[in-house]
Amino acid sequence: MPTDVIESPDAAPEATRPSFDPPEGTHPSHAAPGGTWVPPVPMAAVVVLVVLAGLVGLVMRLWFTFHSPSSADEGVAAILAQQALHGHFQAFYGGQQYGGTAEPYLIAVAFSVFGQTIVVARLVLVVLVAVAAVLVWRITLRVVGIRSVALLAGALAWCAPAVTVRDSVRVYGFRGVALVCGLGAVLFALRVHDGRRGWPQFAGLGLVVGLGWWSTPEIAYVAIPVLALLLLGVVKTPSGERRRWWAALPVMVVSFGIGCLPWIWANIRSHLGSLATGASASNPVTFTGRLSVFFHRALPMVLGLTRMDDGHRLFGVDQRLLQLTFLSVIVVALVLSILRGGPALAMATGVIAFPFVYALSPASWAWTDGRYSYFLPPLLTVVLAVGATEAVRRVGLTRSAGSWLMAIALVVSATVSIVGVRALVPSERGTYTATWGNPDDATLRAVREMEAAGVRTAYANYWVTYKLDFVSKGHLVVTTVGYEDDRSAAIDATVDHSSRPAWIFVPLSEASIDATQFTSPSLTVAIDTVTQSEFEQTLDRLGVHYRVLDFGILHAVVPARTVNQFEVGMPGAASP
Repeated sequence: MPTDVIESPDAAPEATRPSFDPPEGTHPSHAAPGGTWVPPVPMAAVVVLVVLAGLVGLVMRLWFTFHSPSSADEGVAAILAQQALHGHFQAFYGGQQYGGTAEPYLIAVAFSVFGQTIVVARLVLVVLVAVAAVLVWRITLRVVGIRSVALLAGALAWCAPAVTVRDSVRVYGFRGVALVCGLGAVLFALRVHDGRRGWPQFAGLGLVVGLGWWSTPEIAYVAIPVLALLLLGVVKTPSGERRRWWAALPVMVVSFGIGCLPWIWANIRSHLGSLATGASASNPVTFTGRLSVFFHRALPMVLGLTRMDDGHRLFGVDQRLLQLTFLSVIVVALVLSILRGGPALAMATGVIAFPFVYALSPASWAWTDGRYSYFLPPLLTVVLAVGATEAVRRVGLTRSAGSWLMAIALVVSATVSIVGVRALVPSERGTYTATWGNPDDATLRAVREMEAAGVRTAYANYWVTYKLDFVSKGHLVVTTVGYEDDRSAAIDATVDHSSRPAWIFVPLSEASIDATQFTSPSLTVAIDTVTQSEFEQTLDRLGVHYRVLDFGILHAVVPARTVNQFEVGMPGAASP
């Protein structure tokens, strides 16, 4: 009995599912009737490919985890996790009305067991993206019904592209959970489409969509395929049974409300502040401009053809033929998915709509780190799997022969992903530590020296502030001033009411010792655009004596009396 192909798993009770046992005296069929039987990739070979791809994806993630010093953005998310250990709840990422905190609370659980380091936080994200890869496997299995193709698709989603691999260990605070919720919503919608119409399916769908909405509005990337699957499910339901859908609606609404309860709670208090965040975008790039950014910048990076962060072509100055080939494969897969209809059509609509949903975000002009295209690779993977199985069927072969095409896609994608990582690291060598270990060790040493010198509170640049708050575990309390982003009113109050807070600067000459500990040196040498020398000159003009303490990668200017941002005339300081 062939075991590689299943049609609509769990769509019908076991006793009524069609049998795939071949008639006596015939060859086994691994696909829909009518195709010439071609053996799929042997399952042993599939397992080997999946394991190798798993190792490739894991090694790349571990390398980034242990060699990339944390950023202030990661520090903000990690601080929320630290605060959770003390019973403090916050609905959103610090200082904003979006970016739910479900992910930091998962990190808090890991902190309580393994310690409070950026390595632990990132390993939580590795687990989340592994769950996402499993969901891609299950989604693909339901859409194409071929076990080997589904396994290869899950492996592809795990190890490629390079930009997604790198981003999947950056603690942005909400995208890991959002990706799992989005893919979980697609899987629940598929189960409902296939006939599983009990209340647990609808409750699960509403819950993960609610959690995803609380986490980030980017859950909208999967809204179209989910809605398409539900509509297709309604259409295929006999008219006499459609009342079950109406009965399921309250279940979905209630479970959605439970999932996004923190969002509702916070928005009642802020008068729907989350819905007004789009107006605060600082870059005036239009919708059309952001759409152009997607096709000219983000998409080539997702395909693995350009280097993350700067868009440098990875395969020569003229790689148009390779890009045309990759795009042609995607277009063919989309067309075949549309022609197949059903769940494949729903997944294709998600990919086709993706650029337009991408361009709706007022911040998506910032393409270099790939964060706004994070949801695209899993959706593309499922569409490629459909394209592989449909392509062989339409040339007269059994669909399981598509596992050969999917195996090729996995090998090519993993190779391109490795090329992308190998191209990035030398170009940004100064941003990575030389050895394995806690990549924040250099900052930790400076923090211990500051504590020994009696520095307890301070003002600093944004990229310095929240990293110091995180790695010091609250022993050093630092906040921002002026135009620098402010993420915590509580931290502000602690520093503002402290005695003689220091002012911390990063000397340019030492900014890259043991990797760049505080993001780009050009962004961290000043506080609110004021350099250390300019700050000292201001203190001299005011007649305020001060000490300069050298902690290697950090210098602390400690005035003899308390001075605030208004007194020293920080450019972004408002009137007190």
